Amino acid sequence: MRRGFWSTLRRVGRSTTGNSLELSLDGDSSFRAIWKAIRSARRRVWVEMYIVEDDPIGRHTITLLTRAARRGCEVLLSYDALGSYSLPEAVLEELRAAGGRAAAYNPPLLPTGSPPFVRDHRKLVITDDRAFLGGLNLGVEYAGPRLGKNEFRDVLIALEGPAVESLAAMFRLSAGRLAPKARGSSSPSTSGGSHEVIVLASDQRRDIRTLQRALGVALKRAEYSALLVSPYFLPTPALGRGMISAARRGVEVRILTAGQSDSRLAQAAGRHAYPRFQAAGIQVAELQGGTLHAKAAVIDDEVVFLGSFNLDRWSGYRNLELAVATRSRELARDLQQEFGTAAKDARTVTSDRTTYGLPRRIGHWLAYQLLRL
Repeated sequence: MRRGFWSTLRRVGRSTTGNSLELSLDGDSSFRAIWKAIRSARRRVWVEMYIVEDDPIGRHTITLLTRAARRGCEVLLSYDALGSYSLPEAVLEELRAAGGRAAAYNPPLLPTGSPPFVRDHRKLVITDDRAFLGGLNLGVEYAGPRLGKNEFRDVLIALEGPAVESLAAMFRLSAGRLAPKARGSSSPSTSGGSHEVIVLASDQRRDIRTLQRALGVALKRAEYSALLVSPYFLPTPALGRGMISAARRGVEVRILTAGQSDSRLAQAAGRHAYPRFQAAGIQVAELQGGTLHAKAAVIDDEVVFLGSFNLDRWSGYRNLELAVATRSRELARDLQQEFGTAAKDARTVTSDRTTYGLPRRIGHWLAYQLLRL
């Protein structure tokens, strides 16, 4: 890791020390941990979620939120109106009757002051002095084989310590009309942990772009390796230039993206973009066997980024996103074992011209032009 790398990141985001972190790579374990924390909460349960499904995972979570509200917790649920379009208002009636508050973010047909394409893509749960952050939405696709469909490979990080209040501050900014009554922690949060955590966010309305700047710094200061994991690959020009520049100065840059994607349009656009990055020496691999949904980066086997961000233009320009960065060789090793090994075993993409015929390549080009808008 280059000298000054971490101190530069500190100046970009909200840095706190004394945090404890726990990584979960299993959907069932992730939901069990979240549900256990909601059941034990005594002061607050704040949830900011892109997708809340009307299915067993979504309904059970709302039931637990309702029970938390009945026992006196401040329960706030902010869900994206477009991402959670299939969630009926009736599902939230008991929660609201119990004193919980729930609101959709940026409904397309209401005058909210934000363009309709600006979405809240964050996945955050705060229970008292504990927080959970990652790529998991509230739906059966994101759970494992016991609780759900085991469709997505994702990641969740649980945090305790002062970083939780930094995440809570981001929640207050994005939660709209829920925020004015949102209470903070009643006492300074301590965990006895040893991790320094930098909270990074993206919210173009408030001119918050710390997440984009931090990823740019990471690529610029990387010394020998960068593993970038994202289900979609259509980076912004600035981020793309950062990847290519790093590769050209000798950094081993690896991209792991989805081979079985939940968005065929995004996958097609990404495949059109691959050759430019491969020409710079960047390895692009598509994960087979399950749908990749994790969003992570590991720089120089030490600096770890985890959160809701994708390596695409929606996350870069429009979506509200949230992530944390930390220095941890242990977390880096776990992510490398999970995704770095997967990248070696995944289908390495060679060339768009040799892999696909002309009709497919034309389709990839059209998808790329559409998603660049």
